[in-house]
Amino acid sequence: VGALGELFTKRGAVFREALSGLNDIRILNDDGAMYFMIDIRNVTMNAEKFAFGLLETEKVGVMPGDSFGPSAAGHIRVGLCQPEELLREGATRLKRFISNYKD
Repeated sequence: VGALGELFTKRGAVFREALSGLNDIRILNDDGAMYFMIDIRNVTMNAEKFAFGLLETEKVGVMPGDSFGPSAAGHIRVGLCQPEELLREGATRLKRFISNYKD
């Protein structure tokens, strides 16, 4: 996997752990990937509205899955390029946003 893959695997584990207990979503990824695709279809099918709301409300930027084609509709893409402490904070904000989200 290499050093970079190990770094992203560790960051992914930190982010996944910070989101633990959140049953409304499903994280899809491979170890070592630079991002997570998160299935938010149990929260909303409108990933674009969700992504813009998350940015506006919690100041967390994600990409709506629709940007990557129709098979990614109802998903968001979260980059793992930030340090672990920022990923933890982003996950905390994402959890808060999901718990208060109204479609």
